[in-house]
This record gives sequence, C-alpha cells and structure tokens, in this order.
Amino acid sequence: MITSHFNNSRWRIVIGLPMQLGGLAMRQMVGYPVWQVVGWAVGLVGTVLLGFGLAEYARAKGRDPALGWLTLIPLFGPMVLGSLEDLTLRREFRDRE
Repeated sequence: MITSHFNNSRWRIVIGLPMQLGGLAMRQMVGYPVWQVVGWAVGLVGTVLLGFGLAEYARAKGRDPALGWLTLIPLFGPMVLGSLEDLTLRREFRDRE
C-alpha cells in the first residue's frame, strides 16, 4: 500500500462517511423543510469528500481511482473497496525478481 495516498485518504473517509449518513438522516425529517435542505447540503459535501477519499484509497492499493464512484452506494462502496486485494504488494514482489 502506498502510504502517502493512504494518509491522504483517511481523513476524507472518516469525515465524509458520517456526513453522508447524517445528511441522509436529516433529509428524512418530515415537517422540517429547513433541515431537509441542510440535509441535502451536508449529504452532498459528505459524498464529495468520501468520493475523493475512496479514490485516494484505491490509488493507495494500486487500483484505478475511478473506484471512488463507489461512494454513490452508501456503506456498501467502502466495504467493497476495503475487501479488494492490494496490487502494490504484487508489483513489489514482481520487481524484486
């Protein structure tokens, strides 16, 4: 795993995922239109942060940064990306031979 990309991705994922889920919860508040609008804004910012964080995490694992689009699937996207194999280990081993 490429450490610099992993360190850059961590704070975006840690902040973006709760913001995305919090925005989703705020949008469900029926009868409070102000909170629904705030929920959309918070959810959008959280989705963008999480997207950039997952793209950096994919890059740290030697994968295509386009996997950051898994952000659009709350909770499932980070689990899929976290379970993918780290390709940088395979490349380092191949370079040694």
